[in-house]
This record gives sequence, structure tokens and C-alpha cells, in this order.
Amino acid sequence: SLFYIVGTALATTVPVVGWAPFKSLEQLGPCFVFLGLQLFAFCEYIRWKRGLAREELWRVRGIVFGVAFIVLAIIVSLLWPVGYFGPISSRVRALFVKH
Repeated sequence: SLFYIVGTALATTVPVVGWAPFKSLEQLGPCFVFLGLQLFAFCEYIRWKRGLAREELWRVRGIVFGVAFIVLAIIVSLLWPVGYFGPISSRVRALFVKH
């Protein structure tokens, strides 16, 4: 967790990189995986703190991930129309072109 946070924070200070880790569609995937793992860890913390059973843990996960999905959908719906997210790079597009 700390490696990803520090690495991304330091990468954004490089002028050439800038905010690309949060704008590039191919770099948002690892960001979403990181956030998903943090949500799982948060659910496990709640289970440990409250002493929940497995069935209750699934309900907590559903609530946590449901709220996270709604927040993410609102953020994306606000940023997509203004062109915040960049296009897929030519390197990734080349994977789908017939050679």
C-alpha cells in the first residue's frame, strides 16, 4: 500500500508525468485494483473490530462496495464530459489492430 501511494505521489511530481496516473485509462486499472484491495482491508477491519460472522461480512462488503461504486460512478460521470480522462494510448490500441 505504501509503495503504491509513495510511488504514485512521487511520479506526479515529475513534470513529464504530471497527473497521468489519474487521467490515463490504462493507468487507472491498477488504481482501481489498489482501491478495491483497500476496501477489502477496510471490511476485514470492520469484521475484526465488531466480531462479525462470515454472513454479516458479506453484507458489510456489499454495502461498502455499493457505496464505493456509487461514488465512483458520480465522479466519472462528472469528469468524463469535460474530457478529464485521456484516450487509450497508441501502444494499447496497437494490441487490437490486425497485423
